[in-house]
Amino acid sequence: MKDIIIIAQFVEENFEKSNSRFKDIINMLIKERANVELITSNFSHENKGYKNLKLYGKNNNFKMTFLAEWADRSRSKIDRKST
Repeated sequence: MKDIIIIAQFVEENFEKSNSRFKDIINMLIKERANVELITSNFSHENKGYKNLKLYGKNNNFKMTFLAEWADRSRSKIDRKST
């Protein structure tokens, strides 16, 4: 059995219910009997805050690892000024 790590910058909350290429790739690898670990950030750039990790399934047949990312709130808003 092979061990495979997937590093994905963007993984949506409610990952199991989402339409994600990472989920499709993981499922294909598991069918081929691979041990899969998905590594992603604990920060949601879409929501401009930390992910609610409870929304990610505990019953996955793969491991999920969340890396701590420092949130710089000053950069979370686009502030464009015309000159």
